Amino acid sequence: MSPPSSSPAPDSAALLARLDILRGLDPGAFVVTPVRDTAPDSDQLLVIEGLGEALVARPPAPVPEDDAPPAAGPAILARRHDEARALALAGPLGLAPPTLHYDPEDGFWVMPALSGIRLDNETLRDGDRLAKVAIALRRLHISGMTVAWHRDPFETLQISGACIGNAPPGLPADGLHAITDVARECRVALIGTAPDPAPCLNAPWPSAYLDTGSRVLLLDWRAAAMSDPHHDLACLCEAQNLGGDQEGRLLRAYFGTDRGRGQDRVRVFRLLAAQASLMDGLGAMRADNADAAPPHQAHLIDRMARCRAIIESSAWNQAMERLMARASLSPLPKGATRADPDS
Repeated sequence: MSPPSSSPAPDSAALLARLDILRGLDPGAFVVTPVRDTAPDSDQLLVIEGLGEALVARPPAPVPEDDAPPAAGPAILARRHDEARALALAGPLGLAPPTLHYDPEDGFWVMPALSGIRLDNETLRDGDRLAKVAIALRRLHISGMTVAWHRDPFETLQISGACIGNAPPGLPADGLHAITDVARECRVALIGTAPDPAPCLNAPWPSAYLDTGSRVLLLDWRAAAMSDPHHDLACLCEAQNLGGDQEGRLLRAYFGTDRGRGQDRVRVFRLLAAQASLMDGLGAMRADNADAAPPHQAHLIDRMARCRAIIESSAWNQAMERLMARASLSPLPKGATRADPDS
């Protein structure tokens, strides 16, 4: 557990007065404190306790600094509105906790503090929880929900060349280009067998999931978008470095007895997820104006080794062969060509 956030807490009485569910009750009976958790969004959350009822609240969106771009405030609220709309749709479907209060003026949002285990890197792999996560994601992907944002699972490939070309000196550019070239081959195999876009969580960190005992609920909808469900699964597998047995458990729970192209797409997409992580590392180095110092270079070399391990694995190669055979028989989307994977 981490210490309470150092950010100043909003006026507790003012927040409580805005909640219809607490109207008429004594504000002095409630305590509002920062959430004590190691989850990525914990410093943005408050817990409201009192009279036996516990709630979790995201306080109003902060007022942008004076030197912030003029669109900063509206942009923050726009993202919050999209997240709130996704939660409003997901709650009644049993995919997320119910929304008890949401104010579109400033993004003040409240939900019940449900009992359960918020997953971490260890508990995600524990027992049947990995299967529960797979089932929760499957229910999301087939839910028919429509969320505001769209995500291109191949977007990293469009900027890879410039990112590598502007990388700090001393990095193995040839190896980076070679990995990206293979990733472009993946795109050829995947785009010819792509399903219609579906709602995806795009949250490959364990804290995005809450195990209530009977099911897993999806907590973090900040990056939710219409995209490819197989990419959603692959990013989770790659971010958590799931081995063959763990990946197999997740895929069996998700696909059941269907051993078709869905599992192949997840395995092939893992290289795209690993290559995106590699490009993120390069981008972070450029943003920090960092050179290829040993710690930075070691990290990049490690990510390159991870990409090469995927490319050399028999499971990935077999999946690629099957998808390429299917893709050669399938019409491509309008405007795309097999000769030009960047089209």
